[in-house]
Amino acid sequence: MSIFSIWLPSKALATACTDSTNTGYKRLRDTIDNAENLDIGDLACFVGSIISVLLIVAWVAAVIWILVSGIQYGLALGEPDKIANAKKSLIWAVVGLIISLSAYAIMVYIEQTFLYI
Repeated sequence: MSIFSIWLPSKALATACTDSTNTGYKRLRDTIDNAENLDIGDLACFVGSIISVLLIVAWVAAVIWILVSGIQYGLALGEPDKIANAKKSLIWAVVGLIISLSAYAIMVYIEQTFLYI
């Protein structure tokens, strides 16, 4: 396990979902074509992929929002209203980051507990 696997959501699930002979668009097309023969592993791969993308978007948005809040705070120039707005924005950005990191932790726990039994 590399250090980068910590930052990539659902690396273990992505590894379990890949098949060297059936990847990418072909795997998705085959999954849709054989919808009546799907098992829980295919559903887990699909849901895990969607959650991974959403978590990455949430992390990027939170980091950008933290940077914007810092810029707002720096440009407030001592005005109490602008400082209060910048602090409130920073607090909510950090809360969003904590929630998305918690969601990642829950997803990894569910993967390791239920998917690899």
